[in-house]
Amino acid sequence: MRSISRRVVPAGRGIAVTDQQIERARSRLERLEAEAEIRRLVHAYGYFIDKAHYTGALDCFSDDGEIVFLNGIFRRQTGGFDRLLTTFLRRNPSGNSLPIRGLLIDHPMTQLIVDIGDDLDTATAKIRILEFSGVHDSNDAARGEMVIPQPLEMIGVHVVKSDTPPPLPPSEPGAPPPPRQWIGGAALDLQTRKEDGIWKLVRLEYRIDWNVGFNSGWAHDIVRAGPFECAYPHDPNGPDALLEMPVHWPERAMPDIRFRHPVTRQRIPFAGQ
Repeated sequence: MRSISRRVVPAGRGIAVTDQQIERARSRLERLEAEAEIRRLVHAYGYFIDKAHYTGALDCFSDDGEIVFLNGIFRRQTGGFDRLLTTFLRRNPSGNSLPIRGLLIDHPMTQLIVDIGDDLDTATAKIRILEFSGVHDSNDAARGEMVIPQPLEMIGVHVVKSDTPPPLPPSEPGAPPPPRQWIGGAALDLQTRKEDGIWKLVRLEYRIDWNVGFNSGWAHDIVRAGPFECAYPHDPNGPDALLEMPVHWPERAMPDIRFRHPVTRQRIPFAGQ
């Protein structure tokens, strides 16, 4: 570690600063710049995903990046990102998909907290998101994509249904199908790294908290998604590895808070510690 001199350096107009003060200012500037760049990275990723610019979203990740969804880990190096996007977001195999008329997938982001590592080359971040999704009545083609009128099963028929979901309301013979629209909340836990001066996502954990039918609401509905049953290649669309299934609404659990407390500067323990 470089020793810091006590030498006083004139700075004009009678102001004097020490090397130690200069070093502190430099370190603070690096942290502020890093936080700004990571904020831009995270929000750009969210914008790319919601606007179906999947190439732009993938370019936000490092080559060894990975995404955690439900109880599965999808790794970029093994083609896991392509499997995840093709299956869950209906990406065309050729690349990007344009936004589809009458198909809403929106995830406004809020409460971003960035925690820069001591090395100034790694950082963690946490951000909360609201989920709005659904299909307009006029778009029969998009409604056909959402084969099962239940929240998370719209994005992958291999996602197993919960064992004890409340029954869906019955439909009268000849009646139009019920509205396919959902609302939910989730959090993204992110690990980032600076490579050749550029911040990139290394690991993104998409933690669903609640996701329910918009008409039924959170007072009456539950998250209707179960775990992946097996990993790739046994499931050709499955994750590279399996994890323990996280808790979903109406069950509640203390989240993994990975940033330091703003006052005590201590790490905050989470459930299980």
